[in-house]
Amino acid sequence: MHNCLMVQELLSEIFQHIFSDPYSGYRTEADRSNLYHDRTALGTLAGLARTCKTFHEPALNRLWRALPSLIPLVQCLPPDAWTISESTLSITRSIEASDFKRILFYSPRVRVIGQEYSTSLEYWDTETLRMDTQVLPVIWSRKPNPGPLLPHLLDFCLSSSDFVDAAIYPRLIVGPKLHSVRIEAHLEQTPWDNITAVLNEVVPQLTSFIIFAEDLDEGFKILEGSQKALKLFPSFHGLENLGISRIPLTPQALTLVTELPNLPMLEIAITDRALQIFTLSQASKDKGFLALSNLRVYSKSLTACQMLLEQVKSKSLYGLEVFRRGHHQWDLKSFFRFLCDRDLGQKMLLLGVSQSRPCMDVIRHEEVFHLRSDTFEPLASFGELVDVQIDPCSSIGLTDASLLKMAKSWPTLYRLSFYEATMDEEPKTTFFGFQSLIAHCPLLTYLTLRINAKTIPSFSQCGGDYPVGKTLQNVHMCTSPIVNAEAVAAHLTLLLKD
Repeated sequence: MHNCLMVQELLSEIFQHIFSDPYSGYRTEADRSNLYHDRTALGTLAGLARTCKTFHEPALNRLWRALPSLIPLVQCLPPDAWTISESTLSITRSIEASDFKRILFYSPRVRVIGQEYSTSLEYWDTETLRMDTQVLPVIWSRKPNPGPLLPHLLDFCLSSSDFVDAAIYPRLIVGPKLHSVRIEAHLEQTPWDNITAVLNEVVPQLTSFIIFAEDLDEGFKILEGSQKALKLFPSFHGLENLGISRIPLTPQALTLVTELPNLPMLEIAITDRALQIFTLSQASKDKGFLALSNLRVYSKSLTACQMLLEQVKSKSLYGLEVFRRGHHQWDLKSFFRFLCDRDLGQKMLLLGVSQSRPCMDVIRHEEVFHLRSDTFEPLASFGELVDVQIDPCSSIGLTDASLLKMAKSWPTLYRLSFYEATMDEEPKTTFFGFQSLIAHCPLLTYLTLRINAKTIPSFSQCGGDYPVGKTLQNVHMCTSPIVNAEAVAAHLTLLLKD
């Protein structure tokens, strides 16, 4: 074996490339498409761990780094101590301290746990399994050490149901090194008292705290009593990522959030009333959101969004995503003019405006954002934009000329997404505007745009060779009207490199 492969640190780096780490942060679309291959990757790690003593430790560390739940560890009890019947794992005999030998061998390797990181579900064969209600109490009462079962855990994603009653599950895993927490709140009576009690001691060390609820339009109605979680806020000293869009903030809590010194990422829900009551002292006006770089805002009105943005003192706001609750019409041009007047465009890379709604909900007419030919004129100076998304929209007011202006204003554009489901009118934009984006945005990779594709531009009309999207990988033409599908496919083949 080559001497390089005798270095444990180097092997750890190599093995990282076998299985993509769920803890690495935001996944790209390509990463998500590869999740189905993770069973093979984890099987490879298991094989490497059995190959030789040199590979054993780094391979096992990688294999056990992320778990979907505690079930794989419980299955490390002696075979006669547990059984599975009707997809339920249960304990079959009295558990002794000596039975934890294999659990204690693997548990210090676990860094991430929870369904959010369940890329290894299929490998661990736990996707359809659940634990009998007596399993966790047995583990808690019989484990030989008084501390947490996962002493080196960094990150967890749990359900609010895991915190009910004695909250044994989170108490088993919350330890001194925890720094990232995600909780999916889906109970009408979420046990906020238990959540705050379990997390109270580790809050000062947290760098990420996120409360989320999937597929809910109005989270405020679901997360009743969530204000109790606000008592954790004064202890957030080193927080870098805060996601609380499902918690209605009081002006006092908003003040605490505003003054977090090292907070680059924030997802928040705001109301007009809270912002109107919210006032900053003269001393605190100079330190509002100083470190903020990515902001996601949920609101019923643009007024509240603008009032919040007026408090942002950060000079490096790279990403802004606004999600509309309800169906009030928004004047996007005025909002973009506000952003320009606030001089927020020098470093902004991501700008998105979307309707907050369940993923499978049908788009209603009143939810559509109406785009006009002059809607994006205030953003002409936002030359660093790489990602612009409006969802859902009606692009009837856009023209080829307006697309050309966008293309020239945003030359580094990587993604442009104007998602549209309407079929009421034919769009004014055509393949000429489509080709302008390709010609002037050489890095464009993802394009979602509805155009009038009934007419295909001829060679003479294009005034020369067709532009080629060298990086364009994904084109979604929504409900574009088409007469000849084969002709459209042929034209797209000319415009796309691969």
